[in-house]
Amino acid sequence: MNTYRIRQRRGKISIGFVVGLLGLLYSFSLPVWATDTIVVGSKNFMESRLLAEMFAQLIEARTELTVTRRLGLAGTQVCFEALKTGGIDLYPEYTGTGLVTILGEPPMNDRASVLNRVRTEFLHRWDIWWMAPLGFENSYALALRRNRAQTLGLRTISDLVRVAPQMKAGFGYEFIQREDGLVGLNKAYGLQFQKVIGMLQT
Repeated sequence: MNTYRIRQRRGKISIGFVVGLLGLLYSFSLPVWATDTIVVGSKNFMESRLLAEMFAQLIEARTELTVTRRLGLAGTQVCFEALKTGGIDLYPEYTGTGLVTILGEPPMNDRASVLNRVRTEFLHRWDIWWMAPLGFENSYALALRRNRAQTLGLRTISDLVRVAPQMKAGFGYEFIQREDGLVGLNKAYGLQFQKVIGMLQT
């Protein structure tokens, strides 16, 4: 579930507006600085960059704020630290990443519960607010060539377990370390590849 965060600076006036994105309407408030500038950040992969650019263009089109873009700020921890310290004011993020990677809590299956949990904890710990979800979900999946899957008779992750020790797998660095990623797959299925290669997301 994609959402984004904004760091509300105390003592500043907020303005509200409604925007349409991905076929949905949602509202959010943006703080007004003395310089009337807002800094939009993103992680260093294409989906995050595109979403951040959408935010930036919508803000420019529908407010008088000046937008500074700081796109491609490496991974989750770099973006989150920039948000906490005021280096950026908002960036696109996933509720699951907020729960597992930033809060260090176990995965949860219920979307509403995840959103409620990260909203509560981020506001309490860092005065950071999760805005309304964007209305789509980006779940992890494993993929391999169709002819390879057909030859090996692979239809499920359970099928993959028997041949994984002969395979090399490539995953994003965060996926390799996450409880709802490769760590969780290993625990749930005993999935062990011959070699796991860390890859940059694009």
